[in-house]
Amino acid sequence: MANGFSARVYGEVNEQPPYIPDSRGNLPAVSATYEAASTLVSNFSSLEVNIYPIADPGSVMRGVSCYGVIEIPASGLQQYSKKFVVQQTVAALATLRG
Repeated sequence: MANGFSARVYGEVNEQPPYIPDSRGNLPAVSATYEAASTLVSNFSSLEVNIYPIADPGSVMRGVSCYGVIEIPASGLQQYSKKFVVQQTVAALATLRG
């Protein structure tokens, strides 16, 4: 099994699943969005994340259609988990995760 995988992050949400956007791709509780041209590829641990789908039609973040959310659970002094919006589907993320 791989130790980690990489994904380009397009935004963050501060809500729990399920992630259901409206008909125009607006996802409730978006706490941040990142410009498509300036997003960075982030590395995630394969063992310490949860992956959730974004329901059809997906979420549109600054012109990019996104279909998955990666959650990093809270640990140590961090009180809340972090949830990042990515372009890949759950199936694609599962493949990357190993």
